[in-house]
Amino acid sequence: MSDERLRESTADQPSKGDYPLAYNHLKKMVEKQKVVKMKDLGREVQMATRDAFGVTLTFAMFQISCNAEVQRALRAEFQALPASTPSPQQLDSLPVLHGIVKESLRLRPTHPEGQPRVVPQDGVVEALGTYKLTPGTRIYSYPWLLHRKEDVFPQAEIWNPYRWVERDEDDQEKKGGSKDMENAFWAFGKGSRICMGNHLVYYVMKSALWAVYSQFESTISDAGMFGEVGRFVSGNPDEILRMMFETA
Repeated sequence: MSDERLRESTADQPSKGDYPLAYNHLKKMVEKQKVVKMKDLGREVQMATRDAFGVTLTFAMFQISCNAEVQRALRAEFQALPASTPSPQQLDSLPVLHGIVKESLRLRPTHPEGQPRVVPQDGVVEALGTYKLTPGTRIYSYPWLLHRKEDVFPQAEIWNPYRWVERDEDDQEKKGGSKDMENAFWAFGKGSRICMGNHLVYYVMKSALWAVYSQFESTISDAGMFGEVGRFVSGNPDEILRMMFETA
């Protein structure tokens, strides 16, 4: 059925490159009846989300606790929602919440180190600045560096969720962020090898922040060494963060 829908959406006979990477991978598994590998793939997505949930969410709550104005704006968005548990679409429509998650992923991504790519052997030689990219060349993209480009993110070291928020013609806040910002945002990688769990990370983080800040206000009790940028998954065993929560 998936193959039929893809053919309907393309004018020509679809080629191998028309299929999403994850779809191709799962399709081959089904064809070979390797159910165990499909379970392993699901487990990998869940494990990756766990890292983002634990590290980046903690960083987001730390920053929210340090910025009273942002915390008030976030709680105001939550208070405007229906009393019941909000849907993913409702959470996704909140610009301040979206800005908090994006900005936290920008400054505290789960994988700040190099993400390698190799120019295919049959690839076209292209120029990257003054460099020629010949087939077989290995290139690394570093989220930590990309996320701190001052020409894209002014005052890049400052946590500012409003850089991802714009105002419409009625002066109402909405989700924003320039094209250059989105191009430089590599918290999940880019292209065919982008993290497959990225949508799950957004949903889990937004849901968790709603669960906490729709009911409580937070302040910092002891930040210790928290906030230092680590290596893979950005964690540091010496980091300590103690927070206080009060019913709002």
